Amino acid sequence: MQRADLVRKLVIVGSGPRNGDGIPLTTESQKIFTNKYGNLDDFWIDGFFTASPESQAAGRAFLKRRDARVDNRDTPINEKVQPAQFAALQEWGNPVGERFAYLKDIRMPVLIVGGKSDIIFYTINSFYLEQNLPNAQLMLYPDAAHGSLFQYPELFVEHTSLFLRDRREACFRASLSRPTSGHSR
Repeated sequence: MQRADLVRKLVIVGSGPRNGDGIPLTTESQKIFTNKYGNLDDFWIDGFFTASPESQAAGRAFLKRRDARVDNRDTPINEKVQPAQFAALQEWGNPVGERFAYLKDIRMPVLIVGGKSDIIFYTINSFYLEQNLPNAQLMLYPDAAHGSLFQYPELFVEHTSLFLRDRREACFRASLSRPTSGHSR
């Protein structure tokens, strides 16, 4: 991290360390990213949610929430995005020095959030982050993939808010009460 002095706390969602397992691209993500989708929403469902009926329903609910917003939306992506993202992933997948050693220098509190079944960044990478960042805590959401924060939006906001308010023990207690379904209520 180049300017750690500017960061008080860090939240990492659906990611992994440099040279993590499956980085730059997992076998599953290669298939998803090279598939020609007739409907871009199918890409979101395939890449960000598991195949369970609950996760698929959560994916459709996410797409409805996303599409409901009409003002102040992000600029739509274009054909230049994919090659740039692949180049960045290739660079991130290259080993540099001792594997994960650089993580020991990131000292601020870090919340790592992921899905238990992420195929874009394998879930093991969340464990690598938690094990190698000196001040990290890990939240894995059940029956969730790369879109864990979209599948469990209320839980994600609750966990993140508790973390940012520096109530570490409250965040841990909240993680013990699992949601009853795979989608937001």
